[in-house]
Amino acid sequence: MMTPFDNKKCLHKHSNYQSILFSLFLNFLVFTAVSSTETEDEKANAKPKVAIIGGGIGGTFATKYLTDYDVNCSLHSITLFDPFFQPVATTDDVDTKENKEDSVKIQKSRVHSVTLSDQTVVEAGASILYKGNQLVVDMIDNDDALQMVEPFHPSRPYHDTMESEFNTGFGVYDSTNGWVVNTSNITKDESTAQLLQRYNLELYRVNKITDETLEKFEEIYDLLTNRDFQSPDDVWKAVGLHLLTTTSFNDYLTNTLKIDEHTLSWWRHILNYFGYPQGFFRNEMLEAINLCNNNQNNFQMTALAGLVNFVASKGDLFAIKGGNDLILRSAFSQAQQQQKSQCDSTDSKIKVQKQRVVTIVSNSEKNLMEFFDVNGKFMGSYNVVILAAPLQFCQINFMVQGSFFDSNVLHPMALNGLIAGDDEQEQLHQIGQGLLPDSAIRTYTQVYTTIITNGKLNSTYFNVPTDKSLPRSIVCTESGREQLGLTSVSQITVDTGVHKVFTSTDLDDAIMKLAFGKQAIKEHVEIWGGTHGGATPNFNGGIGTSSTQFLLYDGSINSNDGPALYYINAMEAAVSTMEISAIGAKAVSKLVARRLKLLPPISAGNLEEKDEL
Repeated sequence: MMTPFDNKKCLHKHSNYQSILFSLFLNFLVFTAVSSTETEDEKANAKPKVAIIGGGIGGTFATKYLTDYDVNCSLHSITLFDPFFQPVATTDDVDTKENKEDSVKIQKSRVHSVTLSDQTVVEAGASILYKGNQLVVDMIDNDDALQMVEPFHPSRPYHDTMESEFNTGFGVYDSTNGWVVNTSNITKDESTAQLLQRYNLELYRVNKITDETLEKFEEIYDLLTNRDFQSPDDVWKAVGLHLLTTTSFNDYLTNTLKIDEHTLSWWRHILNYFGYPQGFFRNEMLEAINLCNNNQNNFQMTALAGLVNFVASKGDLFAIKGGNDLILRSAFSQAQQQQKSQCDSTDSKIKVQKQRVVTIVSNSEKNLMEFFDVNGKFMGSYNVVILAAPLQFCQINFMVQGSFFDSNVLHPMALNGLIAGDDEQEQLHQIGQGLLPDSAIRTYTQVYTTIITNGKLNSTYFNVPTDKSLPRSIVCTESGREQLGLTSVSQITVDTGVHKVFTSTDLDDAIMKLAFGKQAIKEHVEIWGGTHGGATPNFNGGIGTSSTQFLLYDGSINSNDGPALYYINAMEAAVSTMEISAIGAKAVSKLVARRLKLLPPISAGNLEEKDEL
């Protein structure tokens, strides 16, 4: 029987229970609110982070393409790493002290212009584009501020009013035969007649095969929309151009096009007799074009690279007024504006980090790629990394954390698309092998771009006949450049005497004075090459050429949730142009979008391969 005391005690207990329950209820509400906040934060942080290394065509176009795919704003951020990249053009667009010190270690984008003291803008890197380059042209068409002009246009605030004084045309100089081509100050029809007189049948054959190559090349654009490509070799096989990537230009000219001065058929000897030379085209025009564009001769070039270079001689070329590097800024800016618009955001999640990445570590426990600078300072972590700079001179240590013996040990990353398996011993075995193809470890060619001001070409030095004028653009055969000490020369302005010169080594001052006059000034020198750089890959004549996979490293165990490293520059193993970089960016961006579920899954299937040229 319960006493009144007991009843009071019971009531007191009941009161404590209410208090406790109320307290628990409040705690539950607070916990729920905190958990809800944390869940939102976690949800935001759980969104994939993408890092892109390199601010050239590949890096900036990949930024734009990923933004195109991210229509539901599923990405946390895209960060572009490049010490030299300027997101917005400014009047004080110069390298910082840190960047100048870094320039001895890394090379800036090969699409790069310089502004001279008289405000003339000159391309120090990639100078010309072809109007059939659909990806680059589409990017330009999206920005009304970008203006197409003829190559070597004197872009400056006060337009060159003396443009009519420009010599026109181009010339090919050879030490043995002199000016084998000089179309200076003659009409287009006269230029055509001169080329036909000199090269006739051989010119026709190369023109024909180049047109056929272009037709096949243009199929790539539809395929990029409808298919996924795992490697550049898949691309070339799909359109029937793979053979051209594994054959030297010299062998292709000899064996396929039958352009060989040493094995002329009897009827071509007859053409020679009647004044239609045979066997000169490959060692004059084609060799000079390849030396100018890639500093490689016909034996070193792939057949595809040689034919792509020849497209430039067919016309339909342009540049961007103010510098081709404005395309890079435009692509990045387009990505930022599009992200803000489609994600209804005032702050863009697309940003630039003007720092050099020195070490990348795949952390299997966190499923992230961790970035570190030259001092070992942590720079951030990312789910997917896109390398848009050549492996040969990106100067990055790629490492994996963890081993069979110690989870804290770092070891080299197994590259070329290998997937981390369950057997750690097998992983360790794979790491020690030579996994990358030869094309991924070859050196790049060295080119010096020298911008000369106050110069005037010396006709005597260039052995120009008295009845001829010097053309605006000059290219040399191998023997021609040995004699003149120059690979190519282009006149940029008349009144200030600006000329752009390509050479294999630093332009000798004595040669400069002889060729351009004692008053000539070396205003700017850009070195593409050396220990950590280069202009274009050494194609090695296509011998043993196979491209690496776009997926360099996959840290996933059982699914695509692990860190990954993709490689845009795999695309330039056999040919190197701005459009090729854009194609690589498109292919890689699509793979990344598929991995991060920005695009729906696609069933794997064998690619249909076209007949080879």
